[in-house]
Amino acid sequence: MRYLFGIGAPLIFQAAVTWLIILASRGNGSFVGLGVMLAGLVGMPLTALSSFLLIRAAQCWSAQRYYLSLALLALLLPLAQLALWLLVVVFEL
Repeated sequence: MRYLFGIGAPLIFQAAVTWLIILASRGNGSFVGLGVMLAGLVGMPLTALSSFLLIRAAQCWSAQRYYLSLALLALLLPLAQLALWLLVVVFEL
């Protein structure tokens, strides 16, 4: 069950955020969608691998530290993708 929620849920969340940003940036002539897609292609498997290794190593951690580490790891890619999208929207690149 730890692997389902520690790897599967972040993967679904990251895929949904990637898809929404690609849809939001479609048609404005920038390459945000491509950048977000490429970041997702690399970032999602890396996040899954990192989460797997964290789950295996964190057998003796407290539950709060364990879940906080997994949540922060899962939020890295969506925050980077949102930052890319906001940079293009704000500065009209």
